Amino acid sequence: MALLFVIWYSFFSVFLGLAQSSDEIFNNWNFSLINPRYSATYQSSIEVILNALEPAISEEIVRYGYIIILLTILKNRKYQLQWSIFISAVFFALSHISNFFNTDQAFDNVISQIIVALGLGCFLGVLLLYTGKIWINILIHFCFDFLVFSITDIGYLTVSVFRQNNGWILKSGIQLCILLVVSYLLMSLNKNILKNNIEKLVG
Repeated sequence: MALLFVIWYSFFSVFLGLAQSSDEIFNNWNFSLINPRYSATYQSSIEVILNALEPAISEEIVRYGYIIILLTILKNRKYQLQWSIFISAVFFALSHISNFFNTDQAFDNVISQIIVALGLGCFLGVLLLYTGKIWINILIHFCFDFLVFSITDIGYLTVSVFRQNNGWILKSGIQLCILLVVSYLLMSLNKNILKNNIEKLVG
C-alpha cells in the first residue's frame, strides 16, 4: 500500500500545481506537460536526472543521520519515534529556506515548498524506519524531484486553479494533510515493525 501511495502521490503532487480546473486535480492529468527532454529548468534529460539524483542521495543520507541521532538522544523517552520523525522533518523543511536566496522563485512558492517538505519529511522518515532501507527513500525522493524538474515551459505557463486568490495556501494545505495522515496511518498500523527496526538501529 505504501508503494502504491508513493506512485500516486508523486504524480498527484506535480499535477496538483498544473491543474487548470477541479477536474484535473485527481484525474484527467495532462502528461504532455511533463517531459525531461523539454524541461523548463534544465537543458537536457541528463541534467534533469543528475540534478534530481544529487539532492535525493545527499538529503536522504542527512535524514538517516538525523533520525539515528534523534532516536539515540530520545532513547527510553516517551514518543521517541514521533519526536524523532517530526524534528527530522522540521530540519528537512527548514533546509528549503535557502531557496529564498539561491533561486529566482517567488516568495509564496518557497513557503509552499517548506510547508510540503514538512509533510514529506514526516512520510519519508516513517518510511525509512518502516523499510529500514535508505535506498528506497533515495529512489522515491529522486522520482519526486525528477517529475518536478521535468515540467515543461508550457507547464509553467499553465494558469493553475491554485495560482489565484492565495490558492497556494490551499494547495500546500492539501498536500500537507495527505502526507501527515498517511504518515500517521503507516506509523500506527506498523508499530511492531517500526519498533524492531529502531532496536536494530540504536539498540
